[in-house]
Amino acid sequence: FGIGTTADKPFWVDIKGLKPLVTAYDFTSNPCSATWHYNGGPIPCPATRDRDKIYGYIEKYDNPTLEDGTPAGRPGLLYIMEDGYSKYIQGVFPRMDIFPGDRFQATIGCEGGATSCYVNYRLEFMDPATKKVTTIWSAYEKYDGRTVNVDVDLNKFAWRKGHLVLSVYSYGPGKGDRALWVAPRLSRQVDTVPITPTPGPSPTPVVELAKHLEHQQRDYAAARAVVLQGMAAVEAGRIEAP
Repeated sequence: FGIGTTADKPFWVDIKGLKPLVTAYDFTSNPCSATWHYNGGPIPCPATRDRDKIYGYIEKYDNPTLEDGTPAGRPGLLYIMEDGYSKYIQGVFPRMDIFPGDRFQATIGCEGGATSCYVNYRLEFMDPATKKVTTIWSAYEKYDGRTVNVDVDLNKFAWRKGHLVLSVYSYGPGKGDRALWVAPRLSRQVDTVPITPTPGPSPTPVVELAKHLEHQQRDYAAARAVVLQGMAAVEAGRIEAP
């Protein structure tokens, strides 16, 4: 019992399970729950009057246009920057818990048609007690007809409660900088895939979940049996331990 041409070599089993991700927090669901700032102070949200938009502002779009001219198909936050150099817009979102395995995910790029756009995106963490802001991730983006998918590991901040901050800084003059965060979200690992109910009397979500767990248990039992069989063979002296 073993591997190799004579089936008598030691073997090992390395079992790894990849947990699915679900959205724990959607940054587009209520953007005005965040506090918004520019270089000189707070930004109103929503910015409904012209005078609210002098120093830059943000807008939510249900289906913004990407750099290549196609619709994003998902909601996004558009940062419209103030004219001038060294400008920024910073959104400080409500305090939240960060758990092991959490990730920040989004698609970034300039808005379609914003050909002079050139910005620096930053994902930051603000300590609620000290107000210290730490940059977690940063990337430059200019109008080139392409977008970038962002997937940031947040394990460094696991078991901490704080504010995630979505910031955009102009690279050069801010005029014409229109930067998109498409579907920005905090993604979290779960043990099982949530069941989505479908029309019809059967199968029900409970039945589907039971089947899913039954398959998981059967796969685990089979793998465990192989390992125990190998260990028994080693103890019996039929094969050499590694």
